[in-house]
Amino acid sequence: MLVPEEASAVAPWRLRPLSRLAGFAVAHPLALGVVFLLLCGWKFAFGLDSVMDIDPDHETAYLDYLLGSYSGPVPSEYSPLYVALYAIEHYFAQDPISLFYVNMTVLSLALPLSFFVYLVARRVSWVLALPVSLYLMIAMANLPTRPKMMHLALIVIFLSLALFVRLGDWPIRWGFLLVVCAALSLIRPELLYALVAVFGWCLYLVVTEHRRRWRLAASLVAGALVIAGLYWRFGVPLFGERSVFALAWHFSANYMRWHGESGGVPFGIR
Repeated sequence: MLVPEEASAVAPWRLRPLSRLAGFAVAHPLALGVVFLLLCGWKFAFGLDSVMDIDPDHETAYLDYLLGSYSGPVPSEYSPLYVALYAIEHYFAQDPISLFYVNMTVLSLALPLSFFVYLVARRVSWVLALPVSLYLMIAMANLPTRPKMMHLALIVIFLSLALFVRLGDWPIRWGFLLVVCAALSLIRPELLYALVAVFGWCLYLVVTEHRRRWRLAASLVAGALVIAGLYWRFGVPLFGERSVFALAWHFSANYMRWHGESGGVPFGIR
């Protein structure tokens, strides 16, 4: 069999883009995975407004805060940072109905993306992290779940933990984690308990870490100043009805469902 003289020059030229793509995939698995998930997410959420009804209860209540249906600032126990996300999205979607679907799409896609980033930061194999994140995208716990404050909280948790891991042994990461916990409490008020727990652990580190004690203390002071600013701006989500009552109500409702008691009223007197 005769091989053309120009074959040795043509074949490498045709294979060069594929070899570059393979090299990029090996060198930048995070970027490749994010692009792949974005493409899958675009296909997954395409035409969402044709198949999903508007939530007439919870989700529209947060839209009402944005659109000014309620007078005064957003109460601290009613997720002011979630309403702030709506305000950012409002720049891209002026119509309230379009804004609702933009928010559904953004959070439903950002959740598996942030989970993938976290897994890669934790050095989970790309071969495992990508399909697991893709499964989260199409899971029933993702798109159909409303309202999506917990989606936003989980996105913040995953991305913050990924950065926390990347910061290594820098003491500043503990002050950063305190600020994250405070921000989470302004998304889901019951997550204020996480701030208390992390702050207790930080105090333990200050007592036991003799070599880094002052740097840890400085990090905590810096974090405390940022937290004070957040709570001064939005309020402390501790004394409202949702800080404790909502958590207890949901637990009671789930407990009844787990034990097959349908039709009952949580906290009802028997």
